[in-house]
Amino acid sequence: MSELNRVHEWNELAGVKQEDNEELFSLYIDLIHEELNELITATTRKGKLDGIGDLLVVVTGAAHAKGVNAEELLKRINDSNYTKFDTNEDDAKLSVEKYANDSRYENVRYKKVGDYYIIFGDKVGGAKNKILKSHKYKEPDLTNL
Repeated sequence: MSELNRVHEWNELAGVKQEDNEELFSLYIDLIHEELNELITATTRKGKLDGIGDLLVVVTGAAHAKGVNAEELLKRINDSNYTKFDTNEDDAKLSVEKYANDSRYENVRYKKVGDYYIIFGDKVGGAKNKILKSHKYKEPDLTNL
């Protein structure tokens, strides 16, 4: 059993049904804010790791409160995220060209990493080396969750 599924099991054992429950979801949103604030203010490695772990648990609980299995949700998000990467150089070049007129990014380029071509760009006035989407990117399929 995955650790995400153990969080679902814990919730079930605690009497929290996996169903779309807005009131419970609201509680989880509050918990997410609380845990995020603790993470932001953590000063030690242990405190930061504890904050990250607690966030994973409460975010998984939020999915549970929406009636969704976080493992399946994460799989679909990961499937989509992998479509951000190109598998050949011709596609990578097309992906870089896709950003030629996008004023949000500059210095858009690709780099081969293992079997993939990763598209990077610098956000104008912001973050450097942001991973951008391939021209073949597919949104996650979140239907039937």
